[in-house]
Amino acid sequence: MTAALAVPAAADDAPAPVIDKEALAAAEASAVQERMVSFAPGQPDWTQRDVDALRKAIGDYTALRDQAIKAGTHTSEYDFAVGNFVGQAMVRGIAFQDILPLYGDVLSDPGVAAEVLDYLHYQENYSYSRAGIESRDYRPIDYSDEVVGYIEAHGRTLRDIRTIVLFDDGGGEVLEGGIAGVEEGQCYIKTTFAKGMTLLAGATVLWSADGTDDAAADIPLGFELAPAVPNPFFHFVTCDSGAGLSQLRVSTNGYATFFELGGTAELGTAFFNVAVPNGSAPNAMIAPWWDDLVMQVAQGLPDTVSYKTEGSAPNRVLTVQYHSVSRLGGTTTDWHNFQMKFFEHDLAIEFHYSNDWNADTSDSATIGMESRSPFHYNCGPNCGDANGAAPGANYRFRQPKYNEDNCASAAVMCPRYSVAAFRVLALATNDGASTCGLSSNSRDLWFKFTAPCNGTVTFESCFLGGGVGATDPVFSIHSACPGTAGNTLACNNDVPGDPDCDVWHSRVSAFVAGGQTVYCRVAHFWGSIGTDSTDIRCLFQTANPPPNDDCQDAQLASSGSVFFGNVTCSNQTPFHSMCGGSGGDVWYRFLAPSCPGVLHVSMCGTEQLSGIHSTLGAYSSCPNSDFTDPLVCVTDTWPQPNLCGGGPETDAQIALPLTAGQHVYIRVGFGGICEGYTDGQYRVQFNYVANANPVSNDICQGALPAPCNSARFGSNCGATVDAAAPQCAPLLSNGAGVWYYTFGNGEIYTATTCGLTNFDTQLSVYTGNCGALTCVVANDDNQGCDLNPFSSRVTWQTVPGQMYFIMVHGFSSAKGEFELRVESTAPPHDQCADAIPLNLPAVVSANLACATNEGHDTPCALLSEEKDVWYSITVPCDGLLVVDGCGSYGAGQGQVDLAVAVHATCDGPELACNDDAFNPACGFGLDPYLARPVSAGEQLLIRILNLGNLSGGPFSVSIAIQPLNDECAQAASIADGATPFCTDGANTDGPLTCLIRSDVWYRYRASCTGTLTIDTCGSAFNTALAVYNGWGCPAGAEAHCSDDVCGDDASVSFPVTIGELLLIRVGGPLGSGQGVINISCSTDVCGGVQRADSNCDGLINNFDIDPFVAGILDPQNPVAPAAYAASVPNAQECWDKRACWGDANCDAVFNNFDIDPFVNCLLFPLDCTPCP
Repeated sequence: MTAALAVPAAADDAPAPVIDKEALAAAEASAVQERMVSFAPGQPDWTQRDVDALRKAIGDYTALRDQAIKAGTHTSEYDFAVGNFVGQAMVRGIAFQDILPLYGDVLSDPGVAAEVLDYLHYQENYSYSRAGIESRDYRPIDYSDEVVGYIEAHGRTLRDIRTIVLFDDGGGEVLEGGIAGVEEGQCYIKTTFAKGMTLLAGATVLWSADGTDDAAADIPLGFELAPAVPNPFFHFVTCDSGAGLSQLRVSTNGYATFFELGGTAELGTAFFNVAVPNGSAPNAMIAPWWDDLVMQVAQGLPDTVSYKTEGSAPNRVLTVQYHSVSRLGGTTTDWHNFQMKFFEHDLAIEFHYSNDWNADTSDSATIGMESRSPFHYNCGPNCGDANGAAPGANYRFRQPKYNEDNCASAAVMCPRYSVAAFRVLALATNDGASTCGLSSNSRDLWFKFTAPCNGTVTFESCFLGGGVGATDPVFSIHSACPGTAGNTLACNNDVPGDPDCDVWHSRVSAFVAGGQTVYCRVAHFWGSIGTDSTDIRCLFQTANPPPNDDCQDAQLASSGSVFFGNVTCSNQTPFHSMCGGSGGDVWYRFLAPSCPGVLHVSMCGTEQLSGIHSTLGAYSSCPNSDFTDPLVCVTDTWPQPNLCGGGPETDAQIALPLTAGQHVYIRVGFGGICEGYTDGQYRVQFNYVANANPVSNDICQGALPAPCNSARFGSNCGATVDAAAPQCAPLLSNGAGVWYYTFGNGEIYTATTCGLTNFDTQLSVYTGNCGALTCVVANDDNQGCDLNPFSSRVTWQTVPGQMYFIMVHGFSSAKGEFELRVESTAPPHDQCADAIPLNLPAVVSANLACATNEGHDTPCALLSEEKDVWYSITVPCDGLLVVDGCGSYGAGQGQVDLAVAVHATCDGPELACNDDAFNPACGFGLDPYLARPVSAGEQLLIRILNLGNLSGGPFSVSIAIQPLNDECAQAASIADGATPFCTDGANTDGPLTCLIRSDVWYRYRASCTGTLTIDTCGSAFNTALAVYNGWGCPAGAEAHCSDDVCGDDASVSFPVTIGELLLIRVGGPLGSGQGVINISCSTDVCGGVQRADSNCDGLINNFDIDPFVAGILDPQNPVAPAAYAASVPNAQECWDKRACWGDANCDAVFNNFDIDPFVNCLLFPLDCTPCP
């Protein structure tokens, strides 16, 4: 094909032919006088059709035409068939005149001659449209003088026959290094070419003039690997289904499906056509003319559906042909001729339509195809379901192709580390030979590489996606194009036994000299191909790289260093994607000095040296994977300010903040796709600017706290020499320093910089104030510190609450970062596990200066690193736990700002906490006050901690349980049993007639009718109690009052009626404390009759002698004896209670043993108490 024959795309409505005379003349001038049958190289095998079948078809259809003439029917269908087959014979130079003379009656018929010439014109256009696809030059078809004479005898010229209708060449738009773009919803590129079709000769007939309607038949594609071995190499809509296919289901209704995809792809009998796309069956469908068709009986030429696979691997073509088929229910004079073709070579699908077409008024067809999903589809003239006229052109549907589909257009791979991603070999065509993997006829893609210097090039699919389980790739390297077995440098199918490469992947390597170009062919192993993608990676390892080619060999740089180098023959770090650049790279390393600062690295001047675009990446360590993130990555100065003095903006620069002593690795690389290929000169400069920011504690007045038993991290990098600070012996001078303070606790303190210190320090300790400091101790070098013998250490005896100033300064001009620790003995209850148990109430005092912190969060203080000490309590009684720090702030020089917290366990959350709140004794201030209701028996932990001033100090805190029922109106409900009580902190609000002070109150409802006993026996202090009738406050006169009954505790007993309301007031005559109230109510079955009161008059006296004697003589008689009744009023009622008055010895039996106890009761009636 000459340049003059480049053609634009054509619209679907097939415009009228346009004759390009200049292009035609150029084509004729370059024509080679060879028949199409012998075109070489590249002439597809499928053009070598069955000669005998073609000759037979000419004879058979000529005979059918003769019969139609004799029957007086139309002959246009027969003219088309005879003319089409004769035209095929002319194109291929096959003898036919012994069957049908060129100038005989039949071929001289205007109708037949027109069909012959139409076919010759179609075949010329078809050959032109396929030339680029089949990788051959287009050459006009040459004919014998007889055929040329025949053409001219029927009013046409050879120029007319060779006229090319300006459709596109079927190639589609190809993207560099990728695949052709397609419209949304489509997986194929649709193109059109001149209308026409080549009738099949020797085809396999599926149905013919037998009345078949709505039927389907499964046929093989015919693309066998070997005889009788199906080849599932055909892929329909690779961007959707992906499966390899070997069969087709053909429908009588003008469509076919790839039923092997299953589901809605299996329907082959649908007669009601719908628009494309449509989710209903059939899917995975190819429809050149989907309508309700029928194999009509005896209607002109036999209505026939047939198929034939032609050619040899890998260029076979399956054609399914609908010849003279009819529309069901239409007229008896309609016929339709069309084909669908499937190409093994490039997976293309074509729709061919004959000009011999007699439409039916009922025609309403769908033209197009759709995927299994059916989200991907292509249409013919439109996507509708009402096409009534034959299409004006043929359609070709090609899946997008790769630019690197043949060796001549091989994709360029960068010389070090580049990847061609997501290549689907099912979309490629065959172009070359291979020496391994049975891949000679496999689809292949091509890549080329030019070595910048001597080294080894490797192509592989290892480490990358694709291939496994679908495509088994085969890689070969060739020294020239086209690839042959003779120019194969290396070849590989699988990499067994390599843990870094899956067994199905491939890797091939070859040595190449500087400047040499080699070509890599990526094919697939014999029958192993799928629609999964395969990634191809190109690696190049130079033979003599620079000494700092690897990160592990990075060259040490210092501030002010300038390096010139060349990366042409450097290798690329395998893990490079985190910071761009496809060229080689070299490595430098930089160690920051003692003070933090900013490292400036600049590539300024590099583009002027070689034109390459530089990249810079900084890493905290040598990267070991693509997931190693750089500290900073810059590909050029944009969008940063251009710092190269107005030079190119492609010179990379970075400014990287570093901490003191930080080690970084700098990668110098290049950003362009293949930059540094032939000239990779570069310039790189390093500059470090240390921080000189002023520090707040540069002078004594700005001293920061240095808490005991904790570390402070600081720096004197921005400090100056404090001229007001005295020089302490044995130091010879004071260097630039910073200040801290701490408070003593009466123990020995140690201050040291042995730790994370990176320079030569000195320590000076002072007392006094900043205007009049007095040296306490000083030190220069601490030889006992293994980490840094140039660190410092001092010890001194502290005074409790005394403030000490500590200056950390450098020896001479030394500067850097340090760790200062001030250490001493911590309080014994510094840890929660060592909490001191308390008996409440209690006042606790301690010094927090050297306390530590266990890491407990303190939500109320919003801090978690405070110094703290711990106490434990067991709550003695219900009440209000009060922790009061009144007066702690300002108790020592440190002005300790306390907080208190309550925990249930050491590792449990806070139950309550307080920092600064209203204190009843101190008012509002910085002292804590916590009040929380608690219950008797609770075990709690009290945490006391300091805030703000991290140095800590002394404190004093009171802890007590205050009663909640201090006032009569707050009286707590109480029931029978033992109830603990506390009167600490209670007021006195009851009457003083019963001597009770610091009292608490209870409300009681009698639980029985009988005797109520209330006592405080066993309390921990001298108690008294009073009982009042009713619940009204203020209480009236006490009904009962008791003091020293059981020791110095109280007890009362008196009769009550169930439900009776009483107020109980408990306290002490002298003080307060903790005690217990015991309440019991016993039912009185005797109705007030007491022991020995035998006449039930409420008194024990001589009047009880006669009744007692009368009773003991007959104690079992239920009726009062006469002698008893003679001396007792209401005798029977009193007799019924004889168990109460007669059981004088309390043994529950009224008998003679009760006589002596009865006499004792008469003698000592006050001691005659009721029986228990």
